[in-house]
Amino acid sequence: MRMLRMTALALLLATLSGCCHYDVLVKLKHDGSGEVVYTIDGPATGPDGQPAVGTFAEDKQIKEHAAALGEGVEYVSHRKINENGRTGIAATYKFAFANNLRVNLKPANDTYMTAEERKGEEYATFNYVGGDKPSLTVMYPERKEPRAVSKRIMDRPLMDEEKQQMAMYNGMVLSLRVELLEGENIKADSTFVDGNTITLHKIDFTEPGTNEARFKEIFRREVNRVEDVKPLMKNMRGCKINLQKDIKIEFTPKKAEANK
Repeated sequence: MRMLRMTALALLLATLSGCCHYDVLVKLKHDGSGEVVYTIDGPATGPDGQPAVGTFAEDKQIKEHAAALGEGVEYVSHRKINENGRTGIAATYKFAFANNLRVNLKPANDTYMTAEERKGEEYATFNYVGGDKPSLTVMYPERKEPRAVSKRIMDRPLMDEEKQQMAMYNGMVLSLRVELLEGENIKADSTFVDGNTITLHKIDFTEPGTNEARFKEIFRREVNRVEDVKPLMKNMRGCKINLQKDIKIEFTPKKAEANK
């Protein structure tokens, strides 16, 4: 039997503790400035009851991560998370202009990569236009069609390595959101708008981490990028996925804030 290769995406996820949550929240002001909050947390202990493998970044790395988020982005603060059996960090960075901001779609990578290594990563970028009717457009990389896989390969029983991968994916979540701090009358291409917060994507790997058929459908296609996974997971439980390449958000600045 041919050994299936681990994809770049699978390798990323396999290095992390199971049930990790990676949430990136872009908090935008009406002048195009704002903050980015990176929240990364996972189980405090592994299945064996021991401290979970895959510790989070040290203070120095968290501060240096600002450079990976774009030109002029600065570290503000961070706090340790230790609650409800989960540990991690929530780090806040500030930016002067959203057009200089970029968000790695595999957020764990930025913390450990050099500037040269980051050149090959996939990013969401931002285009802010001010005025009486400001807008923010979030741009994703071009999507590539996952390779076709024969029914014969899809029907093969899972190998031990794949079973281990499934256990790692169970409960893992990657999400990117925008919060308009001073906006009202919001109009967004995203289907997922809750008050002033727009979910651009939430990719929940719980279903392929517990359902063998779902697992095969994604990872036996040797998908290498997060962006290419989205169409395959569009209707999976827990996912919030917009398939547009560009997602535009329009709003009106709150008068009380705009006149300050």
